[in-house]
Amino acid sequence: MRKTKLIILLPLFLLLIITSFACAKRGGILTSDDVNSKINHELLTNKEIGDFQLINASMNIIDGTTTFTVTLVNSGKKDLYVEKVLFNFYDSNGQVTTLTGFVSDIIEPNDVKILSASHYTDLGDSVSLKYEIVK
Repeated sequence: MRKTKLIILLPLFLLLIITSFACAKRGGILTSDDVNSKINHELLTNKEIGDFQLINASMNIIDGTTTFTVTLVNSGKKDLYVEKVLFNFYDSNGQVTTLTGFVSDIIEPNDVKILSASHYTDLGDSVSLKYEIVK
């Protein structure tokens, strides 16, 4: 079972890395390392919720469309089912824009899921981000 997951996830992970490097070369990916970006870098910090860690967050804004990507890690000791993860972005007026990263799977201990969601607006000026894990 683990070998099958590895065979499936490894090519996807490699594709994500190759795409990230290609976009970074042309200046498309904005991460917490971008000193001159308008993104609130606190949004991209690692978070821990129960037995889960949300790490390696990145935000890509192209032509006013935001794509948010984060890695979900089961840091617990047992298999856990996750339906989806809600990414709630709040602006300075308290308005919320919610993106959804779908999982619909059991995540074994120390396994990861890379979640990505897009929205047709520029969320770079968000002041806070709250995750909600739906089991």
